[in-house]
Amino acid sequence: MESPNCFIRTCLVSMAVMAGASTLSPAATAAPSTEAPILRDSKTPLTPAQHRQLNAHLTQVAQAILAHVELLPGQSRQGGVIAEMDLGTNMITVYFQRSFLPSERDALLLEDQLDAFRHALTWEAWRSRASSGVRYLWAGRPLYDYFPGIRAEDERAREISEQASRSGSGSGVALVAAGRGFYFSNVLPANGHCNAR
Repeated sequence: MESPNCFIRTCLVSMAVMAGASTLSPAATAAPSTEAPILRDSKTPLTPAQHRQLNAHLTQVAQAILAHVELLPGQSRQGGVIAEMDLGTNMITVYFQRSFLPSERDALLLEDQLDAFRHALTWEAWRSRASSGVRYLWAGRPLYDYFPGIRAEDERAREISEQASRSGSGSGVALVAAGRGFYFSNVLPANGHCNAR
């Protein structure tokens, strides 16, 4: 099964954006395939100008991903996207328009799309400052505000898990979710598609 939203394609889009961003510093614009990035810790000081430059670059990367992501039913690219890092918390916030919300029955499928943003933005931010995470808002509100049923389901699952942990009555089996890691590859298969199994 071919997945156009895979991480390799996201990296290539990000590299194309970086190549066109002539106003960024050499360390920020170097293509990963030709020059190793200068990776930073979470306390690297940035001047106000560098912070503005970082946010402009993160927004540019997010816009490139939005332009190529496969839309779910009900979604639209209308209105674009903004990505910014808060230097106090090192959290990257991605601001979508409400039009980027899918229909409720497809809301759980957002995870693959959001992973594409998370991987690319985390990598790009790391060149200036390590991020503590990525959060997503639609018209300034989190996903749960639009889909309270998903919030209730998530909270129920968390409560069950916490109760099992406290009582020691867990099954002893660990569930590992694929796609929770972070990696970089600059190799694209010959057919130009990312193959997911």
